[in-house]
Amino acid sequence: MGTHVFHIPELVANICSFLHKKDVSPLMRTCRRLYILCSFVFYKDIDMQAHADKSLSTSFDATRALLRNSVLVRTIKMDRRFSRIYLGGIWTRCQETGDPAITFFDWYLVAGGDRQDDAYADADTKSTTSFPVMTNLRQLHCIASLEQASSASDPIYDADTGISRLYMLIDLNIHLSDLCLHALQITFGPQLYRLARTLSGIKALGSLSLHIQAYGKHTDKIVPAIFFACPQSVHTLDMDLSRSSRSSGSLTMTTMTTTDSGMDEMIEGDLLPRQDPLLNLACWNVKSKVPYNFDTLQSMLSHCPNVNKLEVPRLINTNDADIVARFIIDSCPRLTALSQQYSFSDVTGLLMAAISRVLPENTLKSVEFSGLDDPDDTLLFSLWPHFGSLSSIELLSCVEASSEVLQVLLCHCSALEALVVTSNEDSGPGIHLEDAVAGTWASNKLTRLQLTVMIPESGREAKMTLLERFYRQIGALVNLVVLDLRIATDEDERDEDEGYVTYKEKLFPGLLKLGNATKNGADRGGYLDLLAGLTRLEQLRGSFNVDPRGEGSVMGQEECEWVWEHWPRLQVADFYPSHFKHGARFGLYGSVEELETERLDLPACFKWLGKQAPDLTFMTAL
Repeated sequence: MGTHVFHIPELVANICSFLHKKDVSPLMRTCRRLYILCSFVFYKDIDMQAHADKSLSTSFDATRALLRNSVLVRTIKMDRRFSRIYLGGIWTRCQETGDPAITFFDWYLVAGGDRQDDAYADADTKSTTSFPVMTNLRQLHCIASLEQASSASDPIYDADTGISRLYMLIDLNIHLSDLCLHALQITFGPQLYRLARTLSGIKALGSLSLHIQAYGKHTDKIVPAIFFACPQSVHTLDMDLSRSSRSSGSLTMTTMTTTDSGMDEMIEGDLLPRQDPLLNLACWNVKSKVPYNFDTLQSMLSHCPNVNKLEVPRLINTNDADIVARFIIDSCPRLTALSQQYSFSDVTGLLMAAISRVLPENTLKSVEFSGLDDPDDTLLFSLWPHFGSLSSIELLSCVEASSEVLQVLLCHCSALEALVVTSNEDSGPGIHLEDAVAGTWASNKLTRLQLTVMIPESGREAKMTLLERFYRQIGALVNLVVLDLRIATDEDERDEDEGYVTYKEKLFPGLLKLGNATKNGADRGGYLDLLAGLTRLEQLRGSFNVDPRGEGSVMGQEECEWVWEHWPRLQVADFYPSHFKHGARFGLYGSVEELETERLDLPACFKWLGKQAPDLTFMTAL
């Protein structure tokens, strides 16, 4: 076996690639040599939407350092603040117009930056260095809406110019393979053509994600225009199109179409629609609140022979669902996954059901539907021919689905890896406990399970018998990564403070207690041992409140030691959901250390667990 001898720079770069940024940062501050060696690793991938890189947009010095090293950036996910700062300041006004110099510091403050103290050197606040343009990007995620707090007439701020600079930034990054633009405001006409022309020039583009707010007339033509501008390299097309009657912020449609000379020069004839099919396109995730007609759908899907995942389109007329379904299958013969995130006029899933019936048996692998309101279970029964192939079923914000059908899915879908049924109401829909244990579940491959369970008000002994059978079913799912079980609540149920009781205040009886004998020989009737096989569990969500003020018993030291031993990968557990019930900290997670910072009096056993698993977080608010 040969030996590879690393030079010092190569060795440092390789080691740093395995370190977290919070560990690389101190190394960079050690000396100038290490700063240079570590810079590429540190600045190569920037994600301002993640907590670790947040300071790159909230700290003046960190933002300026990032701009100095922009040539090293390969992937960047900008947050709203940095999008404003960067897109508006790629060139300073003093260079463009000869106006009095506007400093980087001034621009940073106007565009949304925070001046955290008064310790900046005088030279820092007077620097007029222009913003460098990133030209080596492979991935760009950006907030295209340039709204900000200052006046729309502020001479430093110009949203129209900012959008033009965004397109220019994209044009300069010829190796871009992943592009995501959020809150992009456009109308049919020069704005749309400018966007389409920009997209057509990105020859290496693989993944395109656009979240568009459309204004004015002919909004139904926006999706086709973008589709026929996509380069042939695109394999994932993700669009979310909504229509609004007015624009927000300082972006004015009139000035956008009349003051931008680059857009004025562009006319529709400059844009040549792509004629060849998108042979690489595998994922069509085009969600549109603007319906289009069947002819428009035909013109696009006939170019997508290799699509395997399809967002079911919203058509103006769904009366001919069977005809549309047959066309879709003929155009996309490799189709294996369906989703429908905007149901609106088709809340029963009429078109999706028609597609499912037309597909060859055991072809469909994944189904996702938002807002299902199907009292007759038409959609779910249409999945019957695919029970041998379905690996993922997600019914999100479900309005109505019967418990019996959910039981059928559990007992007959032998390839199932994910079953998710959510609702906007804590009372359901869900599965009755009796139905959940009516038969043996067909799949032990489940990695994600999210269900609302309706527990009967019968006698304790009968109820605990059913619960034990249910817990055994859960314990057999040894591949579970995410377990989210919620107890259905009564719509009128109130707590001692007269507030509505939610599923997060409840605890599955006995599930988080061990069943071993106590010192006096009494059995505690716990069932935690039944979940010993869930060694891959990372998230425990739902009705697992161990707060002593809740209805369940508090976990003790033995249970905490058991969790540490049997669930070594656990990252999130909903053990403490109700401490900030009436506060403003909704949805916040925290480690034991963070909870103690909030002056919560945690039991000693949880403090012990927090030391053993410092990254384990608990929900702290409803």
